[in-house]
Amino acid sequence: VRNASVRIFVQLLVASGEQLMQSSWGIVLKAAPISLLRDYLKALQNSKNERASLEATSAYLTEGTTKLIREHMKSITMDPSFGDVWRGMVEIFEAEMRLHSPKMYALAFDGLSALLEALSGVDIDRQEFVKDSLRLWASHPLPVSDGEPDKPNQAAIASHAAMFDVAYQTSSTAVQG
Repeated sequence: VRNASVRIFVQLLVASGEQLMQSSWGIVLKAAPISLLRDYLKALQNSKNERASLEATSAYLTEGTTKLIREHMKSITMDPSFGDVWRGMVEIFEAEMRLHSPKMYALAFDGLSALLEALSGVDIDRQEFVKDSLRLWASHPLPVSDGEPDKPNQAAIASHAAMFDVAYQTSSTAVQG
């Protein structure tokens, strides 16, 4: 039931994104999906019994929020609070990486890459956003596989490397600096 509710919620946001005013994006994103993600990730950190279910819900919500932001990046960046939205997503991605799950690690870097790629198509100064991403990239160099050798982390390593490439494409100046 929880996952179905989250799917409907995300689909509703994606479908109604065109109707939002540019100045309301920050409020909507911080109050709804970013806040929900923080709650799910906090529950995931404290849960042992529902870990798989909470991880699936968090993953779907992260993917949906990333898709929403990607599809409406031009409007969202015009909201004066875009910097707060960006930092909120970076915090979400970092919390996912701290779960020490190769799946969540890959999800976080794939999401960050997707947002950087969308950002590259917007006419704004992208250096600070890329620098935020690079700080996260540098502070989480290798995914941890929970000490379980049967959990492959190749996807996580590939996502980590790909994010650096997308960061360079988005702002080579920020990467070189």
